[in-house]
Amino acid sequence: MKTPTLVTLLCACLSLSVLMGCVVHQPPAAPVTQNATVVPVEPPLTVMDGADFAVFTKRFLPELVKRKILTPNGTPAPETPLLLHGTNVPEGEYRPKSFGRDFYERLSLRFMWNAEERADATEPVTHSSMTSTGEALNINESSLVVVSEFSTDIYTLIALLDWNQDGKRDWLVRYRFKPGVESPSSSRLLIIPAPKPEGILEAEVIEAVECTEEGCKSYTGTGLPEILGYDPVAEAQKQETK
Repeated sequence: MKTPTLVTLLCACLSLSVLMGCVVHQPPAAPVTQNATVVPVEPPLTVMDGADFAVFTKRFLPELVKRKILTPNGTPAPETPLLLHGTNVPEGEYRPKSFGRDFYERLSLRFMWNAEERADATEPVTHSSMTSTGEALNINESSLVVVSEFSTDIYTLIALLDWNQDGKRDWLVRYRFKPGVESPSSSRLLIIPAPKPEGILEAEVIEAVECTEEGCKSYTGTGLPEILGYDPVAEAQKQETK
């Protein structure tokens, strides 16, 4: 019986491969192409206080879109994952056991002072360094309430987000001041840049809300220096160069 010609040639080639280097080569596989678009990942967003974050989003949506934190619809941007509170934090990020404790012991109160008062200050001042008689504290995981004879100071952590766009998450905090007497309150929206485990925490004011009997008014951007008595952007830049 005759062997088919093709089989004969293959057998001959294999038999002589050692002696003559006859090798059957396979064509290289075609590269696999994918249509998926690679989206760069920004530091995740963690919302700590949903109600306050909703108010913040309403007032600062254009800035949040610009910083690739939210979309124009108010949902997390594709570049920014949503990280639930209580899950693992990004590598290298400082996470205190109590944000409220850090507010009390480490947060500088300079954000409250005008330019003259800031210039005269020689030592950092925190709530813990200026306790008063009869002061009552309520320190929680993400909030601080300081009740004194004449006023109440309330700090609430709203979110962890990369506001400064430096690849690190900052603390977004709402500070509220309530006088002891029946009079309108005020509040400040603070950014505490990517805190470290030690040292004084400095805050930048990005919104001031002043209330009167007629209602409340929000001040942001170029409207802040008149209300605060100093330029918060310029002061934040000074802190970055230190």
